[in-house]
Amino acid sequence: MKKFLVVLGVLVCAFALVSGDVFAFQEAFSVSGHRTQSRNATVGTIDAAYYNPAGLTKLQDGLFLDLGNRVLGLTTKTEVAKSPFTALGGYNTESKSSTVTYLLPNAAVAYKTGKAAVFYTFDIREGGAGGKWSGADDMHVVGTPLVAKMGNPMTGFTPWNLPADTGAFNGVVNSLDNIEMTTYTFGHTLGGAYDLTDKIAISGGLRYLKKTSDAKVEFKNGSEMKMLLNYEGYAGFVGLLVSPIEGLNLSAQYQGRSTKLGTTEDANKATSISPSVLYLGAGYKVMPELEVQFSYTCEFTKAWKKDWNRDWPYDDRSKNKQVFGLGAEYTVMPALIASAGVAYKTNDTSVEKNYDPTDPSFNEIDFGLGAVYKVMPNLSVEIGAAYNYYLESKGKSTDPTKYLGEYTHNRNAWVVGLGVSYKAL
Repeated sequence: MKKFLVVLGVLVCAFALVSGDVFAFQEAFSVSGHRTQSRNATVGTIDAAYYNPAGLTKLQDGLFLDLGNRVLGLTTKTEVAKSPFTALGGYNTESKSSTVTYLLPNAAVAYKTGKAAVFYTFDIREGGAGGKWSGADDMHVVGTPLVAKMGNPMTGFTPWNLPADTGAFNGVVNSLDNIEMTTYTFGHTLGGAYDLTDKIAISGGLRYLKKTSDAKVEFKNGSEMKMLLNYEGYAGFVGLLVSPIEGLNLSAQYQGRSTKLGTTEDANKATSISPSVLYLGAGYKVMPELEVQFSYTCEFTKAWKKDWNRDWPYDDRSKNKQVFGLGAEYTVMPALIASAGVAYKTNDTSVEKNYDPTDPSFNEIDFGLGAVYKVMPNLSVEIGAAYNYYLESKGKSTDPTKYLGEYTHNRNAWVVGLGVSYKAL
């Protein structure tokens, strides 16, 4: 029993580690981000605090509040074929995880006076979802690679000696019954913005990040094990807004790689929990009723060194993640604005590195739509919805100490949200 519990504990630890980027880093931090798919050049509204803080200088003087929540549905399916390890019995099967997250909140407060503005935001910077697997097929797809990675507990977790250890290996995999895990990175941002001239504004601030990953493994004998890992860090950012002509706004913002804030229980002291990120945007008022906005985001994951002391499935991603967004808002009537947008995200990696069935990499196309309704002069309500279509991706590994076989990954997600903004003073 003691050895069995050791197996469980190490297995849960492995799951907590590989759940690091479930649903990847976010670009939509509020309902407005989902309904337009492009907010990097936002000016003159409270949600600029999430995407383009320099744009807060275009607000009227006063105190502004923003609150919102989104509901996320996420389905991930992985098919496994051509397992090279016939000692494991060889299998062609698939796993499927379907989850719904009901609480993805965001909040912002900003105070503007004269040429200056200060603000605070709370949002979810990464994750916000997870996975749930149960049944024999799911355990083979998700459990087999992690048991292989874990090693043989009877020999101090050294690599499995296959085919000699086949019986013990299958015994651990077959004892699994249910696996659940989630991950969130919460962001708290404090900063300010200032109008240097009528055409140029700057911004800057500090973002505190807290990453939480938890996992639960249930076994057929009725026992279960849980683990919760927390990490903390901070990242500084600077921004620039240039408005060269009436109706045109050009923005740029750079966030540095996160730095470890201090010692956190269960966390590595030298851990970075987010890469450096570049945000670019261009917004143009085509006509009084229509504004179009283009956004580009680059997450420098290729050069991101997390400095984990433990092995990480994709420490050296082969590409940076890039996001191209195009959105539009149309004033239907003075109190009603309709919006729509589309974004293309490149988050793929090489086939040899895309072998994690709990968090595969994809390219994706996201579609959004929504509306803002002004209930009264100081109060607006917005609704938004988005559908994320993930392009099928492949993975392959023949390393028995990591992952086994050839993988085909598919995923889709939907989001609906409701937000409220209010000018208090």
